[in-house]
Amino acid sequence: MEMGPEAYTFFEQTVKEYLGEEIRSDEQAARDLWSALANITWYHLEKRYEVGYTFRAAGHLIAEIRGEGSYIDWYLCADAAIVSDKIARAMKKAGWIYDDVGEICDVPGCIEKAQFYTREGRITCPGHEPERKRS
Repeated sequence: MEMGPEAYTFFEQTVKEYLGEEIRSDEQAARDLWSALANITWYHLEKRYEVGYTFRAAGHLIAEIRGEGSYIDWYLCADAAIVSDKIARAMKKAGWIYDDVGEICDVPGCIEKAQFYTREGRITCPGHEPERKRS
């Protein structure tokens, strides 16, 4: 998957085309978009594109679409990583889907939800959590 500028340009053009008018006129729609961008990975399988936005970058895109303000006006304006049905359907129609599964334990064969990050850069589920030193 490619995450370069071309992928982001294509994604942002899609958002503007399918959701732009509503984002410009409705603050709740703008908050919903922030939530759908912040800490979510979006994929366009046909083009092999992958994009993801930080809290700040999500706010910047909304300010750009609305043509006013800055990222800080939208920073933390809603709960992060929640994609409304309307946004999911609009983006899917344009070929974009999002990862709604979350992190998975990195132990081979385990498909449990990951909850622990190790100092070594691993991510594991509670069943594979590394032992902690006891005082």
